Amino acid sequence: MKNLCILIILIISLSYSKHAACQWVKIADLPNSNFTDLYFIDDSVGFTIGGEFVYKTTNGGYSWDSTKLGDALDNLYEFDFINQDTGFIVGEVSGARAFITQNQGLNWDTIGPYTFSSDIAIINSNEFLWCFGGYPGIWIYNVSLGLEMSLDPGVTPADLKVFSEDTIYVGGGGFSRSFDRGENWEIIEMPGILWMDFPTPRVEYAAADNYFKTIDYGETWVELELPYFFDGCTSPEVVSDSVAYFPCGYDDVFDYHGIMRTNDGGESWIFTGSDPPLFDNDAIGKIFCLNKDTCWCVTYAGQIYFTTNGGGETEAPVAIIENQETSFSVTPNPTSGRLNITSEKTINTLLVYDMFGNQVVNEVNVYQKDFKIDVSFLLSGLYIILINQQYSKFIKN
Repeated sequence: MKNLCILIILIISLSYSKHAACQWVKIADLPNSNFTDLYFIDDSVGFTIGGEFVYKTTNGGYSWDSTKLGDALDNLYEFDFINQDTGFIVGEVSGARAFITQNQGLNWDTIGPYTFSSDIAIINSNEFLWCFGGYPGIWIYNVSLGLEMSLDPGVTPADLKVFSEDTIYVGGGGFSRSFDRGENWEIIEMPGILWMDFPTPRVEYAAADNYFKTIDYGETWVELELPYFFDGCTSPEVVSDSVAYFPCGYDDVFDYHGIMRTNDGGESWIFTGSDPPLFDNDAIGKIFCLNKDTCWCVTYAGQIYFTTNGGGETEAPVAIIENQETSFSVTPNPTSGRLNITSEKTINTLLVYDMFGNQVVNEVNVYQKDFKIDVSFLLSGLYIILINQQYSKFIKN
């Protein structure tokens, strides 16, 4: 069985090598959604938001349950969790401005603030910072007291980051930092910041019209050189001092999107797409990583992608021939529900594997030459079918 799994993975890798061998895989598609944020508590439980809905998964993103918090004219913009149970959402929903869950998303209760907000950073399970990007000032909201207090970081805010109850960073029309809960602020002159992410208080990656990195708590900034053909890179996802991701646009003529990743602190960059399909005409809203290899991303068109190797490239095997001859046919291909298998030889065992090497269908003792299997329960994507030690591929729509 070990050799079987290795062979299947090699075949899949060869298939991906046609498109730069990239390993972002679409695992869910909710076409009526417009995802703007993404968060995973662990490798099973995660949340995303889009429009007036908050979505939750308990199986790593393969399926999602939705909770409607408003109507079609409303928008949820950003959320964050302080622990596995307590999280906050900000946006503008039927007069409400923020929501809290204290039971891992089973219920969302309306709370203040009383002004529209577009960005959030949690201080503790009872307090969070919020701002409305592009407008002066930030606020601390206290849930138990139902009160909020304004702070003036000295820059027009676009993004917030809290490391402790005392250490707060604000990016926007410059960079501002406080080490005493916002009592005093130090403003660092630099080009504007629209998005930023810190793995530690010392190291940050930031994006606006250009891309920057600091390794001294924001005291000084170095401009990063991403490949010239990319522009419009937005919210970075930073895993460590050396590993960071940027969702980017590629060449306005082709309206192509992908993800740039660095493994060496921004010295070099790797472009990763997805296969099938690539991120054509489908801008990436947010990336979230549990570690340097395990990541998800959501798009503004309602698609969710997943990688277990950081979206990295794989080398195509030379020992496997993709278009091998088989003694059976698989129709229709692609399929949305049922596969018809016609074989020249009696089928003993029929197995189907997904692109991660997981066995999803196991039909033993078939002893037929013509056989039908129902694959309507499978997620959309590429699959490998094994019959009598011969392999073929099919696509589930």
